[in-house]
Parts: sequence; C-alpha cells; structure tokens
Amino acid sequence: MTPERLLNPDQARHLLSVLRHADETVATGDDASLLRPVELDLSADEERGVHDEVVALAAVIASTAESFGLVAEPRDGRRVIRSRLSTLWAGLEDARPPKLGRYGDVHPRLETALDPLIDALIARVLAILAIVDRSG
Repeated sequence: MTPERLLNPDQARHLLSVLRHADETVATGDDASLLRPVELDLSADEERGVHDEVVALAAVIASTAESFGLVAEPRDGRRVIRSRLSTLWAGLEDARPPKLGRYGDVHPRLETALDPLIDALIARVLAILAIVDRSG
C-alpha cells in the first residue's frame, strides 16, 4: 500500500500543513519553498507599481516612527531561529500518527510509514538548533 493511501483527507491536510510550515520556516527566499512556491502573476508595470508603493509605505513607516520617537529594536537572530524551530518541532510532533487520530481513524500501517520520516525531520531541526546553540 502506498503511503498516501494511509491517510484520510483530513490527516493528509494536517500533515501537508505541518510540512509546509517546515518548508517555509527553512526557505531562504520567496521562491525557495518546495511545497508552496510563490507564483506572482503581475505584469512588469504592476510589479513596478507594487515596488513603488512598498517603497512609499516604508518611507511612511520610517517617518511615523521618527515623528513619535520610536526606535528600532533589533531582534536576536538566534532567538528568532530557536523560536521558529521550536514551533516547527511541536508541529512535527503533532503530525505523528497517534495525534492524527483527532482527524479520523489512523491506518494501522501509518505509524511504520510516517514515524521514521517525522523522526528524520525532527533530527534535522535538532541539528540546526544544536548549531545555533553551540555558536552562541
């Protein structure tokens, strides 16, 4: 039996949501996502228009902050990474077959098929966290 036949539609949607979150968490650019690539269907004129408006928006944000004496507060990049990866780790744990039972009956072979993949994803998350923690 193929793995996709082990999930009911609600379980498949939940697992896809968790994997998309993982994918988007580690994506390095707008088009780097494997499971949800960005497809922008703007014409060249529309792209220029959006760009110009984004520049104008940033200018209004900057002038508003300056007018009210608001100062940028840099965030600790390591803390941001830890936070995102911790949230991702929790989501991956929630995608384990016993937890997927809240979306319907779990196929008896799903745990054997899915758990090693969840374990591999979590291992990569933990490896990244170890690097971030070791370096700081």
